[in-house]
Amino acid sequence: MNKKRIIIISLAVVVSCIIYYLYFTKPVQFLNEQQILDEMNASNDRIKVEKIEEIIKLDEEHYFVPFVRENGQLGMSYYRWSRAKWRLISFGYNKFAEVWQLDKNAPETKYIVWHYPPDEVDYMKLYLMNDRYYSISGDDSYYEPKTQLVEKIGEGKNYGALKIPEDFSTVIKALELPYNNGSDFFGIFNVRHTHYLGLNFFKGGEETYPESSGSATHHMAKYTKGKFDYLLVVGKSQLE
Repeated sequence: MNKKRIIIISLAVVVSCIIYYLYFTKPVQFLNEQQILDEMNASNDRIKVEKIEEIIKLDEEHYFVPFVRENGQLGMSYYRWSRAKWRLISFGYNKFAEVWQLDKNAPETKYIVWHYPPDEVDYMKLYLMNDRYYSISGDDSYYEPKTQLVEKIGEGKNYGALKIPEDFSTVIKALELPYNNGSDFFGIFNVRHTHYLGLNFFKGGEETYPESSGSATHHMAKYTKGKFDYLLVVGKSQLE
């Protein structure tokens, strides 16, 4: 075997080992509270995190960590195991609730995460909404009934993470199935994405919304295969 061939084989082995280490190494034990505090405070000296509320495991590769700043503002942070390391993929404050979808191609991996002020909110209601829709073209017609699912969440604890209810994810998958739009020149199947997740906050049985004094969020999307979505406020006029 000549020298050039040996060098090529050696380089291939090294590259294979690096790829295996970065992409196939199993997650190690998650960070402790002090490590989390140090990392967030080092990433932005304006945040000044004082307290970690809880370290919440979503699955083997994802953790949700609600925190409190020195000035009392509530925050949320998100960690993912990526390239052989626990990485802080996003954090912010005064975002009281949002959707974290761990896999952007799988609606069943949606989690509702929240951290609301306990003196302003008692619980929340999560909604899945989709308006009625009807279209007709020639002899073809298409109809979608109104969808309205609701579930009470977040009662008893002002922070947490809840995997989207199974009936919600089942309906979302059904709504995202393609339908045949006869008006298309080639009869191509399309998908209508008109459904959305909404949320309302409640205090003493009445709708409310916690006051905010600004927000700041840092996303490091290159380290995550998921996505973040807003939760829209659902008005009474939209409910049946």
